[in-house]
Amino acid sequence: MTGYSHKRSGGQAMIEYVVLILLIMGALFVMQKYLTRNTSGRWKTAADSFGYGRQYDYRGTLECMTDGNVEDYFFYNLTCYDQNCDCESLRATCPSTMTECKDYRKTHCTDCKHDCRVPACN
Repeated sequence: MTGYSHKRSGGQAMIEYVVLILLIMGALFVMQKYLTRNTSGRWKTAADSFGYGRQYDYRGTLECMTDGNVEDYFFYNLTCYDQNCDCESLRATCPSTMTECKDYRKTHCTDCKHDCRVPACN
């Protein structure tokens, strides 16, 4: 057993590592389409779970809003609210004093949001 060394030279070890890395990169390149489709499918599944299986339709999808009020939490149709309620604009009609104006807007806007409630939103 003399004369045979199990010690590898530095160059041979480096070549083996390069070949190993190239094989791994080649395998990933070959599986690229499979990995892409897998990732896309998982993203689609996650996104569909937010829509409860429903898809967006620009002709029939309602844009629902909520004011975030915890005591009276409900959704209303945003298009109806924008067309029929004038609460947030500067042109909104108010009584003379600021306190009366805040109270008026609060009650008027809440009533208007209740009028724009749609069963499809809730």
